[in-house]
Amino acid sequence: MKIGVMLEGQEGLTWERWFRIADRVESLGLDSLWRSDHFFSLMGEPRRPALECWTALTALAQRTQRIRFGPLVSPMTFRHPALLARMAAAVDLLSNGRLVVGVGAGWNVAEHEAFGIGLPPLKERFDRFEEGIAVIKALWTGGPVDFDGRYYPLRGAAAHLWWSYYRAIKNREGVIAGEKANDVSNIVAVAKRRPMNAKITARKAPGSKP
Repeated sequence: MKIGVMLEGQEGLTWERWFRIADRVESLGLDSLWRSDHFFSLMGEPRRPALECWTALTALAQRTQRIRFGPLVSPMTFRHPALLARMAAAVDLLSNGRLVVGVGAGWNVAEHEAFGIGLPPLKERFDRFEEGIAVIKALWTGGPVDFDGRYYPLRGAAAHLWWSYYRAIKNREGVIAGEKANDVSNIVAVAKRRPMNAKITARKAPGSKP
C-alpha cells in the first residue's frame, strides 16, 4: 500500500507551510503529495492564503527528490490545454519524471465569475474536457501537432521543447509520454459530477503527427 498526502491549497497554504509539509512527506517515506487547484478559499474565508497551484508545483519539483506529486485537479477551464501541457512538460523535466497531472472539467461558479473565466454548460464542459485531454496527450507524444478540434484547434503546435522532452524521457519507466499516444499513462482525468477517480481514456488527437 502506498500513502500520499492531499492538501486543499486554497485554505491557507503559504510557501513556508508548503515546504515544511513537502520536507516531512519526503522524510517520512510517503509516496506522494497532491494539492488542489483553486484561486481562493471555498469555505468562505477570502483572506486565507491560496498559493497558486502550478507555481507551487514547480517549486516542489526543485525542492524534493523522491516523491510523486501533482494537482488534484486542474480544471480545464482555467488554462488552455496546450498551455497546460507545456507547463506540465517543463515541471516534469525539472522533477526528473515525478509529476502526475490530474485534470477536471471545472465546476466552481464563484471562481469563474470572480476572475472572468467562462464556465460553459455541463455538456460543453465535458466535451471540452475530453478534447483538452486529447490535445495534451497529442503534444506530449511529439510534434509538431495539427489538431482540428472544435474548441482547441492547433496548427504546428510544438517547439523544440517537446522534442527534447520526448527524447529525454521516452525510455523512462512510468513517464508521462511514450512512443505512442496509448503509452501516455500518467494523466489522471477526474471530473466533477462523474465518479471520483474515474479514468478517462483519451483518443490520439485526430490529425496529429506522430
